Amino acid sequence: MFRDDRRLTGREAVDQSPESADFQARLRDWRALSLETQVRLIAAGDGDFQPSSEPELGRLRVGLWCPCLGLGGAEVWQLALARAVDSDRIVWKGAAVLDPAASCDPSMLRQLGAMMPVGRGLRAARDLAAATDVIISWAVTNVATLLDGLPDPPRVIMACHFPGESPWGPGTEELLVG
Repeated sequence: MFRDDRRLTGREAVDQSPESADFQARLRDWRALSLETQVRLIAAGDGDFQPSSEPELGRLRVGLWCPCLGLGGAEVWQLALARAVDSDRIVWKGAAVLDPAASCDPSMLRQLGAMMPVGRGLRAARDLAAATDVIISWAVTNVATLLDGLPDPPRVIMACHFPGESPWGPGTEELLVG
């Protein structure tokens, strides 16, 4: 599951496929935008998000959900996870910041956005879920609502703690049951 930098053979053929070339071109275009433009486009909301079209080629399609994108421990953990997994086995389809008004650190947006599309809002979260096999999430409690009505909902891995003093502490377990 985790990247072994000594095993990068075979990726040249993947990188030369028409689908991968299209994805690489769009990724280059995104990276060429100024940080301010990227932030403005991401902050524009739900309708602008599209999950990555990078070809799966038998890889597991994975996405990230988070309530905000600051410089906290959970956000940094998600970034480290995205960097660490074996790209021969996992394709990142995107990340969704569920609260469109939540703060997003420009550095985190830039780093995560260099690896996958980042959207904001509930529609972005649902669109991402519809395009994945697995969602890795932290502090998102309305999981059943977000997945309701999807023809083939992904598995959701919740990575969070439930301290009583946190806003997602008391009663969270009941919210996760869908």
